Amino acid sequence: MTRTRVGGLYRRQGFDVMEAGAPMDMWMVFGVHSSILPGADERFSFRRFPPGSVHRGG
Repeated sequence: MTRTRVGGLYRRQGFDVMEAGAPMDMWMVFGVHSSILPGADERFSFRRFPPGSVHRGG
């Protein structure tokens, strides 16, 4: 599966998919402004949940 198709798959499952090579600010995870970087042709994907919601995975 191509990276473009994988990005579409993640989006349909409710994930945000960042641009290739874009850094991710860890504020949303740890409350600290720091960044992690993917490989040059790689990208991060993540899901957001409303504050106070309980997520049980799956």
